Amino acid sequence: MGQNNFSLLGMLKPLPDAEPRLISLNGYDIHYVEAVLESGPAYAGERHPVYLTGKAAEIAYQWFQKHPNGFNALAQGTLKTFDEKTRPVVFYLNVYEISSSDGAEKNKR
Repeated sequence: MGQNNFSLLGMLKPLPDAEPRLISLNGYDIHYVEAVLESGPAYAGERHPVYLTGKAAEIAYQWFQKHPNGFNALAQGTLKTFDEKTRPVVFYLNVYEISSSDGAEKNKR
């Protein structure tokens, strides 16, 4: 059995036509957020619908409140299959904000 882990760096955006929501999983104290991570052009297959879970979901939800159009992030996780559909599930999220003064990225985790 192979490893299904990934690391993606790109722009994390809310789903089109949807308000970012922190959703409880089946009444448990487990939260998730649905989003899209764009690591390149969509025509090249670089637009990834993702589930963020746990602390990554809470971080993403807070950042979507401040930046509703999205933000730069490094996402790490694993591939999981739900209802016969495989999706990247993000369990680690590191947010980056570009400084307007010098153009350098600053880690804002």
